[in-house]
Amino acid sequence: MYWLSLFIFSVPTVYSQIKELKVAKKSEEIWNKQFENYLNFHTLESLMDIKTVETSENERNWLQSLDRGIKNFRHKRQIHSGSGFLRKEIRMLTLEERRRFFNALNALKNDTTVTPNMYDFIALFHTRSDIVRRSHFGPSFLGWHRIYLLRLEFALKQKDARVSLPYWDSSIEGEMEDATISILWTPSFFGNAFNEVERGPFGHWTTPDGQRLRRNIGFLGSLIRRSDIEGMIVNARNHSDVVRSGFDSVTFSESTIEAEHDNVHAWVGGTMSGLLTAAFDPLFFLHHCFIDLIWEKLREGLRQKNVDPESDYPDTIGDQAAGSPMYLFDFLRNIDGYSDRWTRQFYQYDNQPSCSGGTQGCSSEYLRCAPTRSQPENVMCTSLTSNYVLDVSPRVRYKSAILDIETTVGPRFTSSTNKHVAGLFKLISPTSPLSRSEISKLAFSILKTPNIFNSIPEKTKQQLIIRMFSMGL
Repeated sequence: MYWLSLFIFSVPTVYSQIKELKVAKKSEEIWNKQFENYLNFHTLESLMDIKTVETSENERNWLQSLDRGIKNFRHKRQIHSGSGFLRKEIRMLTLEERRRFFNALNALKNDTTVTPNMYDFIALFHTRSDIVRRSHFGPSFLGWHRIYLLRLEFALKQKDARVSLPYWDSSIEGEMEDATISILWTPSFFGNAFNEVERGPFGHWTTPDGQRLRRNIGFLGSLIRRSDIEGMIVNARNHSDVVRSGFDSVTFSESTIEAEHDNVHAWVGGTMSGLLTAAFDPLFFLHHCFIDLIWEKLREGLRQKNVDPESDYPDTIGDQAAGSPMYLFDFLRNIDGYSDRWTRQFYQYDNQPSCSGGTQGCSSEYLRCAPTRSQPENVMCTSLTSNYVLDVSPRVRYKSAILDIETTVGPRFTSSTNKHVAGLFKLISPTSPLSRSEISKLAFSILKTPNIFNSIPEKTKQQLIIRMFSMGL
């Protein structure tokens, strides 16, 4: 009865807080207060103690070497063709290309000539206290992350000039019945999908506060569907149709590129689901490369509608305004991120994997052609599955979910859709092999952890509550 009374009285309170957040006139003040509360975790406080990333002359010099090409951008008048940065889908890389990419990432991770190492030095930019307000939830999101990707790409090329950032086309997994058994979650690619990452190229990685990388894929959130993106591109009249209007906005639309991006962060879970921890998992950069590719396709669509994507910057005021300095790249303005020169001068994207000749071939041994779930009459490339991950039992997934909930730090990416919450409901369904006490622990752990509960879509919260009542918890 104690738990039942706690449940009855606590849930309405949580709902009232959520509703207040949605209609509050001073949404930024509420977000900042919530942000400060999240920072009461000692591990995150240790990260936020870094007042400036450039803490030594050596580190300043290295950062300048990375940004030199970016800084020269505004002084170059001639637009050159792509300079050799060809970004391919991760499964389209040759074995040698993939090996070089993973080796370059590990070379950055192991290079401690800057603090704590070259990879985390760059990742720490995404933990800065103003990162939410100045480069998320608004029109600067796309341009800021485009430049951030370039900074890591230049660092990788210092280790191996033949390496470019690949992208992870999550719409490929989005067409799978069970994307948790994709070949990507094997040692040959990203490593294990649940609990701490112990295998694969990032199996030994830790964050600056000593935590292992974690994942909890498919528990919450959703993957991108190609049909949704194609619809967004076709229907967009301008950037204002597909980007959030700004941090001061009362509500955040689901029909934006950033919202689709948030859903994937939530789907991967673990380290990737935390706004201030996500960049410590290299999957962050592959995911953002795909978001950047989607944006580039949208820009091409706007040109066909006689809209100039370089000047079509949504009207907003404050830090995300077109003419405001770009956060952490103050030698640029926010509107500079919308320039065509980045993809003409620095990098280009290889085509997304596609089926040619019906169901034959996707030009990769790790992909196959199959009917899509959303449009069965069509075929597209989907990922091979692997026996390596087929033995992941519900209890392993349960352990992963509890670990994710209990160790999460700071604000999480919120899933703005109810498309897929299969991971959560498989664990608490009537056919779940988990014991009643395990289901109870999982459900109440979610309810008692605000940054988990608040990251779940409203409809999903209601379904969770109904399920708990039906079980008499």
